Amino acid sequence: MTQMLGQHQESESASLERNQKLQDEKRILQERITGLQRAIAQLDSEKRETQRGAVRLEKDKTALQKTLDKVLCRVVCARSRQRQPYFVTGDLPA
Repeated sequence: MTQMLGQHQESESASLERNQKLQDEKRILQERITGLQRAIAQLDSEKRETQRGAVRLEKDKTALQKTLDKVLCRVVCARSRQRQPYFVTGDLPA
């Protein structure tokens, strides 16, 4: 009887030890999950900011292209006026 009681206590002790190890492992895994969730949230935030930046850059690119087109048009127009005869432009030679 005493031997059975000793075996039962050993078995219970081993079960308690396994239970404690599993609880520790669960806590560590939960901490890791929390850390990974924070990292995902940070990356999502950075992704949204990057997307907003890309939209701003695209708008800037479009605006700069329009400005460049206008400047080039003015340059081309100015050069073509210089090459035209005076009577076409309405200018008289000095």
